Amino acid sequence: MANETFEIPLSRITLFIFFIAGAFLLWAGLEIGFLHRIIGPFDVAPGRLWAYYGFLVFFIVVGGACFLRSLLYLLRPPALLRASAEGIAFATGLRYRPFMIPWRFVDTIGVGIDLSQLPSSKIQGGLQISFVNSNEIPNGLPTSIGVSYMFYTLTVRLTYMGRSMKESVEALRKMQEQYRG
Repeated sequence: MANETFEIPLSRITLFIFFIAGAFLLWAGLEIGFLHRIIGPFDVAPGRLWAYYGFLVFFIVVGGACFLRSLLYLLRPPALLRASAEGIAFATGLRYRPFMIPWRFVDTIGVGIDLSQLPSSKIQGGLQISFVNSNEIPNGLPTSIGVSYMFYTLTVRLTYMGRSMKESVEALRKMQEQYRG
């Protein structure tokens, strides 16, 4: 039982949308710059060449990076949240690097709204974990897409979760009782 872990992966539906967006950007850059199958060849004004090449570089590099990263993540989705005997690890940074907070700092586990979205009209909810206010853990961190951590509150947004909300809350509450000590 000591090796028990619970993981919430990034939703494959979300990943597929990013994959399609990256594929479209990559295709647009290649089509306009090199292929000319749908959009025929055209002349660029000499004073606008910098904009043309900037467009090509942006669309090919950003589209290609989004396409390739999403393809790799579709094959093996990254974890937005992973709970184990040591504590709760959540995704931070651009590459979903885990940041661990031990169970002794976990206060409540439930469902709530993302506090970082309050100034906007697009309020999103999801799995919410509140931590005890302590100088031993940070009160906020830059997180990966689908995760928000500020004011000692971690929110995993529902639209990015690869598991059901009910299953996630129940499993994490069970682990909290077991490991909090």
